[in-house]
Amino acid sequence: MAAGLGFLRERVGDLHCPVLVIRGGENEILSEHDARRFSEAVPDGRYLAISGAGHSVQGDQPKALIEALQRFLDHLSRARRLLGQARF
Repeated sequence: MAAGLGFLRERVGDLHCPVLVIRGGENEILSEHDARRFSEAVPDGRYLAISGAGHSVQGDQPKALIEALQRFLDHLSRARRLLGQARF
């Protein structure tokens, strides 16, 4: 990961929940390599690039971001029902 992301590398092991790493496909601040490495370092991490977005995905592609978040939350909801867990 880039030097500025060292704090994430140190804390990623503290995450004990599903994580969706979303990166704008044209992001020049966070590389695809770093975003993928972060998602792979989390036990239940997923990576998604949104085309047509830079660093500000929520401003560049708000509809695509909302759809991606909804799919992720739907997946978690289905998994929770399948596992019969009170908390996920």
